[in-house]
Amino acid sequence: MRWLGMLGALVSAGSLLAHHALTNYDTTTAVRVKGVIVQFQ
Repeated sequence: MRWLGMLGALVSAGSLLAHHALTNYDTTTAVRVKGVIVQFQ
């Protein structure tokens, strides 16, 4: 039963890394955003 949980963790690890990949974003240019915060949750 423990191996099933470990297998599930290994299978989902690849999709988690793909979901949070930075390859789609330009990380070399700084961006400044100015505005008023109207709601924070």
